Amino acid sequence: CFNVKSFLFGCGLSTLGTWKMKPEIKAPALRIIDFLSVLIPGFIWLILVVMTFQIVISRHDSIISSNPVTSLMAVVSFLPKNNSGLTIFSVLIASLSIGYAIKPLAMKISEKFTKYFFVVYKKYRKFKFKSMTFPFHPVFEHKEYYTHISRHLEKITGCKAVNLLGEPIFSAAKRYLRMTNLALWEEGEQMEAECRLIGSLLLASVYAFFVGGVAVAVIKLVHSAGTVFDTLLILWVFLSLIAIIVLSISFNRFRIREVTYTYLNFLLVAGSNLNEEKQENLTNG
Repeated sequence: CFNVKSFLFGCGLSTLGTWKMKPEIKAPALRIIDFLSVLIPGFIWLILVVMTFQIVISRHDSIISSNPVTSLMAVVSFLPKNNSGLTIFSVLIASLSIGYAIKPLAMKISEKFTKYFFVVYKKYRKFKFKSMTFPFHPVFEHKEYYTHISRHLEKITGCKAVNLLGEPIFSAAKRYLRMTNLALWEEGEQMEAECRLIGSLLLASVYAFFVGGVAVAVIKLVHSAGTVFDTLLILWVFLSLIAIIVLSISFNRFRIREVTYTYLNFLLVAGSNLNEEKQENLTNG
């Protein structure tokens, strides 16, 4: 049903006199967020991987030292000690490598995990958890502007909006913004990058909670006497749990915001283009 020619003519040629396609250059803020969404979670995962490695293969007398601080020291100990620049570069490369490996999984896994946290919002409790997945059709499908967007997309593409590619309404609306207003499209991309950063940190927090809990359990089983490292690990587990709750709520909030502003921007751009076409028709007529 998707008519590429109709879509191109509707979105592009109808507004050819009012805008010029610019090269796709990401704004500095978007580049920075994209970079941080890879680097920061990658660095945290690097520490967690080392911590896991220590717990699994260390002898009983060294299990006590398995915490984020000593894991970071272990990472540094494997790097050149006489060249601080090379050390920083090595950690950076390792963090980026892990971060890029995690990046494709961050959004999908986080969405499945965080949908249960919509219960903290009273206005979303009426929706079933399994239906609260991106782009949250139950939240928007009964809105008046949602119907307006759907009709406008059908007019542009020549087929029903529900039959469009990807996430029908949302994906098409975002594509329209990309073709007609790069500034607003980049705003949407920046919001998505922020969600990706939160999602990556959330996955790291979940794994940190699991690893910290395993470490505490192992230490309690092997060493009955309390140690200072027990306190560090318990604090690590507690902070990881707090991070999971905060990041899950924030992820849902930012994801809803991304969809809301995409629809709002679509309406603004589509309305502006429609007014310009009417004005041009009146002038020509």
